[in-house]
Amino acid sequence: MFSEKERLLANEASLTSSLLGSGLNALRRADTYNKGLYYQAFFSLSIGIERLLKIIIINQYRCENDGTFPKDIKLKKLSHNLIDLCEHTGISFRNSLHIKIIEFLSNFSMKARYYNIDFMADIPNKYADPLKDWALIEECILETVPHKSTVRNKEILAGLLDEVSLIRQHDLQGNLMTSAMYLLNDFEVRNTIQGYSTQLAFEIITVLANKVRALEREKYLMPVLSEFFVLFHNHWKPFEIRRKKNWLRT
Repeated sequence: MFSEKERLLANEASLTSSLLGSGLNALRRADTYNKGLYYQAFFSLSIGIERLLKIIIINQYRCENDGTFPKDIKLKKLSHNLIDLCEHTGISFRNSLHIKIIEFLSNFSMKARYYNIDFMADIPNKYADPLKDWALIEECILETVPHKSTVRNKEILAGLLDEVSLIRQHDLQGNLMTSAMYLLNDFEVRNTIQGYSTQLAFEIITVLANKVRALEREKYLMPVLSEFFVLFHNHWKPFEIRRKKNWLRT
């Protein structure tokens, strides 16, 4: 029988797992034409990773104190700073892209999530448009992963489209796209970018899920939190992660 705190910890793990799945799902499906999915991904992933790190902190304490729950850990002082939370748990990342994504999500959670409203309300801020910052990460991804041209006769196709269509679309940097060639170039790399960015985010979450499993091997505690994070493990092949488009189902 669960105690009340154990019951709530199970609820928290369930919530966290749902947030992470929703974040990956939104990130995999986001594109220039549905920027709302980017924001949904940033919100869900930043909140989900923060809550998972705080779950780890709680269970680290329980492992060291015979299963009792913490009474003196000031989790609110750690706030939404994912970098500080990672340091507190002893978790580190070596991959530069993992680090960039963690830093981005941490900044988004602490500051940039209100960028649109602050800008419209003329509220002074010292942080950049999160979509522009994410576009810089996408550029880093494209510089490090293989991708190839997939649209045949692109110049001819772009010319034909420009003759019959009026294009007005903004990219993530806020630049106005007015030519079909711009759209086709974006189309060619979009699946690659979304696949690899989802893979990188998945790998970050898996590091945290493995920490949960390590703590459970150290001391058996209730609830068994790893049951909530069965999706996140090292058995996935990278191409399987990149191809998967529905992260709301296992």
